[in-house]
Amino acid sequence: MKANTPQGATASAASVASDEAKQSNQNGITATITLPVSNPYGIVTFDDLLSEIGRRFNDEKRLKNAAFAFIAANGLRNKFGEYLHDESANGGATLAERIEMHSKYHNC
Repeated sequence: MKANTPQGATASAASVASDEAKQSNQNGITATITLPVSNPYGIVTFDDLLSEIGRRFNDEKRLKNAAFAFIAANGLRNKFGEYLHDESANGGATLAERIEMHSKYHNC
């Protein structure tokens, strides 16, 4: 969403960082987000934050529904159930561990 500034230039988004985020940033943790703004002054409002949270929630919901539809359409529901309830399924923290888990479930 783009908003016109009083001078006629456009402002598509604003970066917001709280004092806590700035403090965390000094420790090497980045917590700055960019939000679309709905007013002509480029000032982020609470409604802008709620709109972005809602948009991201709907995107995630759509992707999860698409993934489940893919699982169901390809007859993978039982295999997914086995994977989901396996204690080691979500334990792979490194790429090598995830590849090993993939090999276990796909007999590679």
